[in-house]
Amino acid sequence: MNKPSTLLNIGSKVEEALAKLGIYTIDDFLQRSIYEIYFQMQTLDKKWKNKMLLYALFGAVNNFNCMMLDTQTKRHITTEYEFYINK
Repeated sequence: MNKPSTLLNIGSKVEEALAKLGIYTIDDFLQRSIYEIYFQMQTLDKKWKNKMLLYALFGAVNNFNCMMLDTQTKRHITTEYEFYINK
């Protein structure tokens, strides 16, 4: 299967939201920045304005359980996102 939900941290609800952004496959997912995806998902629904989603997207790209991220990595991801939205 080539569905985003086969990636670590991506469940069916996130996959449904990704489809609304035109992301139907893992390749579609990997071709976009996680920061772009996170920003666009928040425009779909305010419920996606949740840092855990950002960490989950990071973990999906890096094949890493988002629940295992350390504080320093979370800070780095958040800083990168802030840079993305302010450029």
